[in-house]
Amino acid sequence: MWTLLASLAWAQAPKDPADVSDCTLPPVPVDVLAASIADATGAFAGLDLDGFEAQTSQVWKQLPCVSEPLTPLDVADVYKLRALDAFLAQNDATVLDSLRSARATVPGYVLPPSVAPNGHPLKQAFDAAGDADASPRTDLPVPDEARILVDGQPVLTRPQDRPVLLQLLTMDGGVEWTRVIDADAPTPDYEALSDDFRDKYLSEAKIIRVRPRRPVELVVASSIALAGATGMYALSRGSEARFFDEATPYEDLPSLRARTNGLQTAAVLTGIAGLGLGATAAITW
Repeated sequence: MWTLLASLAWAQAPKDPADVSDCTLPPVPVDVLAASIADATGAFAGLDLDGFEAQTSQVWKQLPCVSEPLTPLDVADVYKLRALDAFLAQNDATVLDSLRSARATVPGYVLPPSVAPNGHPLKQAFDAAGDADASPRTDLPVPDEARILVDGQPVLTRPQDRPVLLQLLTMDGGVEWTRVIDADAPTPDYEALSDDFRDKYLSEAKIIRVRPRRPVELVVASSIALAGATGMYALSRGSEARFFDEATPYEDLPSLRARTNGLQTAAVLTGIAGLGLGATAAITW
């Protein structure tokens, strides 16, 4: 199915975030960008290619206008969306590079099963990307009266063989610019100090310890399903008790039998779904 859909991808390749550096929108908060990425991911999972194209185009317009620092998890989500975009454009090299960057930015990062189930080409590319970030790195200049974030971290090196997301921040945390830079693209210019200040800069930087997002929504869905199954089973027992009650009118027995069987079947199916969701949450926790 996805091979067929990818072959029907739009004639004009989607604009890549590495091609967009100028902001044409009002300042965009991080939560607005995250919501747009989630909408695009949902459209991809739902096989809504037109919706995915529209949402992804919006994300690439929003990214240069982000008004807040991005965390490593935010950055990994940007790379994920870039991989989905490249997949539909049949750009295998960008798919792999983007997934490598996502996994290097957040070790333990996972693709939702809704977009990359087992056997899906994206899941295979994701597994091939690996967690270890063995990219050689290039030193960056020490910014003058500013901070630079590399994939959401305040470091002064960038990988040489994969894309990187850079943000230049003012000392009060404002965002000067946000850009995705391909491996072969130069680092954007900014005012810099001599390397004499490198050790001082790095000693003041606080590396963000990243913990992957937990699949809380699966736990909630599993709990709701199991609670619903328990409730339906309890109702079925009550209906069964009325069926065997000698005081129950004979004409009520057929409807009670049908109600009992229906509730029991629904309870079993809902319980199985709840257990499946719980198992998936446990595996991906």
